[in-house]
Amino acid sequence: MRVLLNGSRGKVGSVLGPALEAAGHSLVDGLGDADAMVDFTQPDAVVANLDAAIAAGVPSVVGTSGADLAGVGERARAAGLVVFFAPNFALGAALMLVWINLAVGIIGSEDNPLNWSYIGVLAVLVIGALIARFQPNGMANALFATALAQAIVTVIALFAEKFADALQLVLLNGFFVVLWVASAYLFRRANAALDRQPEQQRITPSA
Repeated sequence: MRVLLNGSRGKVGSVLGPALEAAGHSLVDGLGDADAMVDFTQPDAVVANLDAAIAAGVPSVVGTSGADLAGVGERARAAGLVVFFAPNFALGAALMLVWINLAVGIIGSEDNPLNWSYIGVLAVLVIGALIARFQPNGMANALFATALAQAIVTVIALFAEKFADALQLVLLNGFFVVLWVASAYLFRRANAALDRQPEQQRITPSA
């Protein structure tokens, strides 16, 4: 998939960009070449970026917070496009994962190379969301896969190194697994609610 990643030099974008490319996706420079847009920019830029994506017919993931996005979802629905507003439960977990890793590290110190394994966890989430085109049922599956990836990283870390407090490592990673699973459950509920709508009343949801 061809992805326009706005904010690719920021803290989150600099992690997601290489992970997307490593997974076989390509980063493009403009909406004309993009299958999807991911935005991690600034509040004063995100609305214009989203309106441009809507005009170009490109679905989007929004990771930028602090902007008034109330009208964007309506404009996207009117155009028949999906805009997934990610500053929610799932993104909160993703950003927390990044910040803890940058600050002190989850596996040992922040200098432990095993902490780079968590890039793979975030890549599972982003790539899964793109494959699902941000639809609720697909997002639920992506988040369940993310929870599994987090658990696998934990097991690898426990076998790869000896820790003075392995219980702390398990509890911290378990906390993130719970967040991913809870997010998946919320998307499953949203999908069930969508399925109950009469066909003529259905619109493309923006989470």
